[in-house]
Amino acid sequence: MGCDQLSPLLPAWRRCLLPENRGRCALGYPLRCSSCPCWGMFRSQEVPHLLPHGAAPGPQLGKACPGLSSAPDGLAPSVPAEKVTLDPHTAHPQLVVSQDNSSVKWEREWQQVPDTPERFDCWCCVLGREDFREGRYFWEVEVEVEEKAGKSARWAVGVARASVKRKGFFDLFHEEGVWAVQYQQGQFESLTSPRIPLSLFPVPTRIWVCLDCTQQQVSFINADNGVEIFTFTAASFNGESIRPWFLLWTQGIQMCLRDSTPQTLSPALGGYCPSPDTPASPLLGPAGAAQE
Repeated sequence: MGCDQLSPLLPAWRRCLLPENRGRCALGYPLRCSSCPCWGMFRSQEVPHLLPHGAAPGPQLGKACPGLSSAPDGLAPSVPAEKVTLDPHTAHPQLVVSQDNSSVKWEREWQQVPDTPERFDCWCCVLGREDFREGRYFWEVEVEVEEKAGKSARWAVGVARASVKRKGFFDLFHEEGVWAVQYQQGQFESLTSPRIPLSLFPVPTRIWVCLDCTQQQVSFINADNGVEIFTFTAASFNGESIRPWFLLWTQGIQMCLRDSTPQTLSPALGGYCPSPDTPASPLLGPAGAAQE
């Protein structure tokens, strides 16, 4: 079935976005299923090709997924980007943080750094400096994986409670105060218990992390096309401050935090993180302010 034959199905497809239809298209396929013949049309600008699970177009979008707005080419954060920096005092000894605290890279050789209480000593993690307790925020992370890393690469991005464990190994999921998505052995998945495989192709390398402290929700959006990756709802922040969280577990991985400049230079890492154009997506309202 070609896209021209699917055009008459658009009204039915929109009706199928109602909650009782559980986010399936007019042909009965899950909206994020690439086997659906509607897939090419979902990716076009004729329809909002992805909405939060069970959400209807229009005003319902903001209610179902606070902090996000609809755009012709997908979802977009509804607040301006937050400038996030890395906290080198929390970085595992195998992680090298750039001088401007905007990039981090995994190295085989351990760095000579003090073993302080705030530093991760087993998981190769680092936290952002910023503490968020109320309001809405989002930031962009770009992941660069060297070809030699291949499918053996493992990395994750998300948020964590300020009190997240720093010493020893612990389960990386929400009950331990981590809300994140990860790439491991060729598979993208949520850090939940159990893990939820996320069928995404290509694997996202530019990710918007969207945090809504008021609604206790964390969403991950592919910054290249506006497609929702995963959303944690009713997250148990327990009134604590929330900080950006990053995991780099294998060699050949670098993460860069975006700002408004065309290029972000990483002096300690000896390279640039180019800043491609972001999709046309409206960002509405003051940073960190609750939106109705």
